[in-house]
Amino acid sequence: MERISIRRDILLFLKQPDYEIMPDQAVKSKLLILFKVLVLTYLGIVIVSIPLNILQKLEIVGETIQKTTLVYEVIKVDFVSYRPYFLLAVVLIGPITEELSFRLALGKYDSKLLSISISIFAGILFGDYLSQFLWVSNSYIAYLLIYCIYILLITGTLFFIVRMEFFKRNLDRIKTGWNAKPGLVFYIVAALFAIVHINNLEFRTNDLIFLPLILLPFFIYGLSLGYIRIRLGMKYSILFHVFINAMVMALIDLGKH
Repeated sequence: MERISIRRDILLFLKQPDYEIMPDQAVKSKLLILFKVLVLTYLGIVIVSIPLNILQKLEIVGETIQKTTLVYEVIKVDFVSYRPYFLLAVVLIGPITEELSFRLALGKYDSKLLSISISIFAGILFGDYLSQFLWVSNSYIAYLLIYCIYILLITGTLFFIVRMEFFKRNLDRIKTGWNAKPGLVFYIVAALFAIVHINNLEFRTNDLIFLPLILLPFFIYGLSLGYIRIRLGMKYSILFHVFINAMVMALIDLGKH
């Protein structure tokens, strides 16, 4: 792909996504690209949040709260010793597992990468269920450890199953469509990323009709992370995700001082 401005490239990419990788360049240049994408991402979030903010000011829609924020507030006050482990989960483990499950396979079809993504995604969903209902520990450290063990066990088991010839052969049927319609794949992944974050939100049942507006910021994050994954590679989408989560946690801390 030819060298063009990041803003223009993002606009062209969103109009017609592709699987092209940026020409190899220095790490410093890639980090600068991440910064530019970050600025554009938050500009986009501010814009798409305007309708919801207006509805909230008019008291048509109630406040939306992230459960992560609520848990962090409790841990900071009542369980200070757990704070580092919670931050480790939110700032590092969360971004890595989410990127591997949602964006590892973004690019030209690779059955192994797609199998890994599907397996980790299932591992996260079922691991969360098992850690909450099969055995719940009073210790946050133990809970985090058990949750990670569940994810690894489910991911490993499912990956073994998916890589069996029968399942692999059926999975490969999507190869042609996957490579021919990168835009469809890209936007489906971004939408799934947003939808899954419903689990981390608290809002009034009456506000379900406004769910698309509530999830729009997460969709924007999904678009930016997908763009970075395709253009720069997996490690940069993980780095971007880690930085975003770290920044959110830092802002929560600053907001209480």
